[in-house]
Amino acid sequence: MDPYRVLGVDPSADDDTIRRAFRKAALSWHPDRNPAPEASARFQEAVAAYEQLRGRRPTPGPRTENPGPRRRRRGEDIDAFVGVDLATARSGGSVTLTYERLGPCGGCGGGGSGPGARCPGCAGSGLQTLLQWGLESTIRCEVCGGDGALPSAPCERCEDQGTLEEVVARRLPVEPGARDCDHLRLRGEGHRGLEGGRDGDLRVVFRVGRQDLLVDAHASRGSTVLVHAETGSYRVKVPLAVRTGTRLRLPERGWNGGDLHVRVTLDKA
Repeated sequence: MDPYRVLGVDPSADDDTIRRAFRKAALSWHPDRNPAPEASARFQEAVAAYEQLRGRRPTPGPRTENPGPRRRRRGEDIDAFVGVDLATARSGGSVTLTYERLGPCGGCGGGGSGPGARCPGCAGSGLQTLLQWGLESTIRCEVCGGDGALPSAPCERCEDQGTLEEVVARRLPVEPGARDCDHLRLRGEGHRGLEGGRDGDLRVVFRVGRQDLLVDAHASRGSTVLVHAETGSYRVKVPLAVRTGTRLRLPERGWNGGDLHVRVTLDKA
């Protein structure tokens, strides 16, 4: 038996290529998945070929890989911007944000594929014992990745990934007096975590437009008047040369960096 021919790889193929070829052959010819009469024999032939090549191929040194369970990976965060109109920013309310994220696949429940037949590489234990240069080490099974079983047919919807892009709409609260670049963090609303890891967060930045404000004030020339605006109260010095209807500008005292204009009406003498 030519193990390279059985697995369909070149004699110069590296370990990863051989491992992938065996996994593909094992999934294709496993009797629990393939009803063909020759499936069992082809499956055993693939197992024997892989064991032969793995046993003969030299490695640079002892493997130190942790044989524990697969590492959990936290989902990535999502950064988003949402516009807030001035009326909502002033009085408070809510806005709707629509965004895309990686969520669990509805076809397989996020698993990618369910457990199948017992893995021939580790006899279902998820671990392999490797003897190199007289040293014995235990590694996670290279065939099943530590699951102990070959997967059943991969989910066709997510192609064995366990995640799919989904469009999500979230109603976000806006506090009264919201300002441009105010931010909100929603935990667990980002991309889905992998291998049981926590989902990422959604970080939202509010974008509120600037607006000038106009207030009226009765005053006499040369006096100082206290004016009240939505953004606060300010003391304004009225010039001697002012006329009724003149507007005095207070830079950046309006809404979200806009200007505040004070329209003066002179008191009658």
